[in-house]
Amino acid sequence: MIANDVELQVTLDRIAEFQAQVVRLRQAISNPENYRLSAGGFLSEIENMQHEVNDYLRCTRLIERLQNTSWTCDLRRWLVCPRPPFFATL
Repeated sequence: MIANDVELQVTLDRIAEFQAQVVRLRQAISNPENYRLSAGGFLSEIENMQHEVNDYLRCTRLIERLQNTSWTCDLRRWLVCPRPPFFATL
């Protein structure tokens, strides 16, 4: 799980590297089945990392919105991403 903006940038860089690798595989492998087998792991990992990025961005936006309210508690202590804090008591 991405915890800060530095980790976010590292993950975005990794996604770009994996995408470039998939492009290289597509150019180098002419057999569709071999390409599917070779690129599948990269594509799956790209998808997983993209989900992590989206979760982090959603949580960051929610924390910023909640900080602009009258909440005085430590929001990160109550926030379980991607659900807002009020679900934690259900």
